[in-house]
Amino acid sequence: MLGLEQLVQTLGYMGLFIESFISTGLVFVPSPHTLIIITAGSLLNPFAVGIVAAIGNATGNLVGYIFGYSGRKISLKEKGHLKKNIDRYEKWFEKHGGFAIIFVFAFTPLPDGLIALFCGITKYDVKKYFLANILGKLALNLLLAYIGFYGINFMLGFL
Repeated sequence: MLGLEQLVQTLGYMGLFIESFISTGLVFVPSPHTLIIITAGSLLNPFAVGIVAAIGNATGNLVGYIFGYSGRKISLKEKGHLKKNIDRYEKWFEKHGGFAIIFVFAFTPLPDGLIALFCGITKYDVKKYFLANILGKLALNLLLAYIGFYGINFMLGFL
């Protein structure tokens, strides 16, 4: 089996994009995304790694948004408890700055797939959703890639 370093070097940026897409687009597929981005940042251009991974993550999260948007009629068809909760959460989301909430979920280990579904269900503006999401993913992936870049150089200084 290939080591993680060999895998990153073999698959390159296209492999990073695909892994990043899958790690957010298919929520239930486990992925060592953080470790892969740190490793890629130590081997490839960390700025490019951050950008490619962010685009992959943000595009993958659109899958959840589309599922939410498509399932809106089903989830809101029933006028009972579920609809009341969604309405309540939507008001809270708008009151507390949806754009910032999306950014925070994208930048942290919080479950951003749930935010994608919620934004789709509530018909949150897809452009604003994508912008907040990609900015959060860009900040996260650049941080991880530069941890890999500077971390490996820091460690090599001790050898």
